[in-house]
Amino acid sequence: LSLPGRMYSGAVLADMDMLMVRPVALAHASSGAALARFRTRTLDSAQKLAAASGYVGLNGRPAALYADEASMVDGHGTASAFEAYAKELAGLGAALAVYEAAAAASDPKFVHDEAWPTLRAVAAWTVARGAWTKRGFEFGLAMNPDE
Repeated sequence: LSLPGRMYSGAVLADMDMLMVRPVALAHASSGAALARFRTRTLDSAQKLAAASGYVGLNGRPAALYADEASMVDGHGTASAFEAYAKELAGLGAALAVYEAAAAASDPKFVHDEAWPTLRAVAAWTVARGAWTKRGFEFGLAMNPDE
């Protein structure tokens, strides 16, 4: 989902991951994979954002932090610093979209070359972002889905 105009500057919003990929992938698997490829194509940018934000995955694996509002060109975030921090959980939606597209596509090359590296990097970010507390594994300062 990309909204033109001054406010969003043509950004791809996390809503695409959460609302569009699953139904499109179920209706037409290759189109769902094409949508998910925005995230696999911008994995390098997501890994740079995670590193710049101080997130390192388990055993030094590269973590991936996908922006809630991402540039269509390179995947870099377009939101303010606080908004970006509070909306970091959008990366989980990106991983879900990639997983769902891979499951629908049944393409071993897509799974191995694109989906798996993306899922692994988002999992590494999840471990780095959360913390174990007496209540369980938690994320601090996160914006709820209602924003």
